[in-house]
Amino acid sequence: MQSGLNYTVHFVATDLAGNAQPLEPGTNQISFTFDNSSPTTSVGLPLNTHFYNSLPTLSGTAADNTGNAGIQKVEVAIWVDTGVWYNGTNNFNQVSENFFTVTQNPNWLTWDISGVPWVSGHTYTIKSRGTDKAGNVETNFVVGTNTNTFVFDNTPPQVAVTLPSLPRYNALPTISGTSTDNVVPTAVKVRVWNQNQTKFWDPASGKASPTFNKLITDPTAWYTVQTGNNWAVW
Repeated sequence: MQSGLNYTVHFVATDLAGNAQPLEPGTNQISFTFDNSSPTTSVGLPLNTHFYNSLPTLSGTAADNTGNAGIQKVEVAIWVDTGVWYNGTNNFNQVSENFFTVTQNPNWLTWDISGVPWVSGHTYTIKSRGTDKAGNVETNFVVGTNTNTFVFDNTPPQVAVTLPSLPRYNALPTISGTSTDNVVPTAVKVRVWNQNQTKFWDPASGKASPTFNKLITDPTAWYTVQTGNNWAVW
């Protein structure tokens, strides 16, 4: 039999007098779907290897060779880097992998989850799997498809200026500072305000002969500083 197709089987009894049992659906006329392949699911949000500062809803899709009608359920499991799994309601407290059923939106072909209590600065992995009405369970987990890892971080980094630290200078060849973050800062930017000209420095003009012509609303007034150790010192 070919997976994903519908079949009907007839059973007929005949006696020696030639009497034949009439066909009656559900009695000796049985219809069924043969299906020996599992559904497939994918996680659309969050994306693999991405960073998020807000993630109210997780979502994804599912498919089956018999369509939505053949899907029994879609489940997900969520792991956090502290070593535990989400219990499906309000807490990360499961010591072993824990799959729980998602919400249909509006059916199993598109699904979502909301209300997960993310904690800033942690790495999470979400896995999805589908089960069809024939009992086939998805067991093949592919990174970037139905297994995505991401970082949740809604805590801004902190930056401090080390130099200048005094009110007056006759030479200032270097501006320096430090930065910290609960994950890893990706950049530190500075802008320099000329109080006499009431404008910001134009980084494109260079450092030897700086031009101050940038307004506060101009994003090009920001200059990405240099670092040798992931922005901890710049």
